[in-house]
Order: sequence, then C-alpha cells, then structure tokens
Amino acid sequence: MTNSEQDKQNVQDSQDDDYMTMALPDVSSSLLSTRQRKIHAQKEKGINKSYRERERERREEGLRFSLMDTEKPSKAMNMMFKMGYTKGTALGQGCTQSRIEPLEINIKTDRAGIGHETAQKQKIVRETLKIQDEMEYKTRVRLENETKYLEAKIYQAQKVCENLNKKSIDEPRKVNVLWRGLVIERIEKEKERMRKHEILSRVQSLDDLQNEVKPDRHTQVEWSQEDDQDLELDAFNQLDPKIRLEMIIDYLRENYYYCFWCGCAYENVQDLSDSCPGKREEDH
Repeated sequence: MTNSEQDKQNVQDSQDDDYMTMALPDVSSSLLSTRQRKIHAQKEKGINKSYRERERERREEGLRFSLMDTEKPSKAMNMMFKMGYTKGTALGQGCTQSRIEPLEINIKTDRAGIGHETAQKQKIVRETLKIQDEMEYKTRVRLENETKYLEAKIYQAQKVCENLNKKSIDEPRKVNVLWRGLVIERIEKEKERMRKHEILSRVQSLDDLQNEVKPDRHTQVEWSQEDDQDLELDAFNQLDPKIRLEMIIDYLRENYYYCFWCGCAYENVQDLSDSCPGKREEDH
C-alpha cells in the first residue's frame, strides 16, 4: 500500500471514530428545561396580574382603610369636626338610632343589566299574585256551587217537611220555621199572580191601568209592615246552609223516621237505625 492510500485510510478511520463517538443531547435535561420554562411562565403570570385582579385588590384595600384613621384629615373631615361631629357617632343632632357605619358597596358581578334584578322580582310578584287570584277565583266558584247545591237540597227537604205535615195552618207564622220560608214564598207568589190577573182583567182607562200597575213603593201585597218582620225566620235564614240542612234532616228523622238521602220513611227508630246507613250524604 502506498503512502497516499495509507493517509486516506487513516482519514476514513478517524471520521468513523468521530461518528461513533458523537455526543448526543441529554433528553432528560431537555425535558427539565421545558418544565422550568413552564414554571417560570406561571410565576410571571402570577406576578403580572390581570387588570381585574389588581382592581379588586385595590378596592378591598381601600375598603379596609378608614378615612377617620388618617393622620392628616381632609378638608371635608375638618368641616364635619367643626360642625360637632365626633368619631363613632351618627350624623345629625341627637340621632341615636341612625346608621353609624357607611353603606356597604356591593359589586355587580353578573352580566345582567341594571334593573334586571328588580324586574325579575316584580315578575315573580306578578306571577305570585296571578296564582293567588286564580286560587281565590277557584275557591269562590267552588263555594258558590256548594251554596247553590245546599240551597237546592234545603228547598227539597222543606217540601218533604210540608208534605209530611198534615196539619192545615192558615197563619204562616204558626208554620215551623224550618219550612216557613217556603210557605211564605209560595203565598207571596200566588198573591202576586192573582193581583196581576185582577189588574189585567179589569176594563179601565189607560191612566187607571198605569196607576194600578205602579203601586206605591212602600205598600206590600196584603202583608202589613209588622207581618214582614219575622225575626225568627230571619235568624234561621242567616245560618250557614249546611247547618240549616242538617236541622231539617234531623227534624225529619226524629219526627217522621224519614231519611232525606234514602228518600223514604221507616216504621220506627229501630228500623231507621238498622236500614239507613247514616244521616249524612257521604254515608249513602
């Protein structure tokens, strides 16, 4: 081998050695530097606080600081002291129940507009009142229907009492108060019908007919003012419809062994007790 060839071989061997012994970068140190950069970035972010955070901190610091504790009072404080104000007391002369601490500042944190909360409260109040009105309406309608139902049952029970009572009574005041109103109402309707029939049957002039159709507003149809004042009947009619119906039903059961809800009369008290399920409508 010649000298030139020997030199080329040595150069090639040295190049192979350099390739085999090439220093590779440390992977662990690379990852560590990346982690350190992230930590440093987080620290920088903590140091460089946002405007909102800085504003909040300044506000909290300002609220913790009292203007009364300053070494050099402001002109406004000096003016208040000259007018007689002292620390720890309320404003005004002789005010013991007034506010000592200033109004607390509540920072708005939501995105709702000004007045939204008030509008929401008003909406809730309106909805609550609407629900109450609906409930009151339903209750009123239910009570009216119950009253109409009870009045109809009272009328039917009064007719049963009148039919079972065989006594012929000419004087309405002598009729039992339980169905006296039914008798008086029927007599009034009958007399009103007869009066109208009598008026229409007469052959009179137009003036006389008008005077007959329009009687004095203070006159009553064959009833004096004294007869109209039936205090016992008025007191009975003032009772609750449920109580009036119970009184009539008890009268029928005690005097005629008659059950209004069964719609029939029994032979005696024992038969009524054994055959009738009870004196209430719910029992039937």
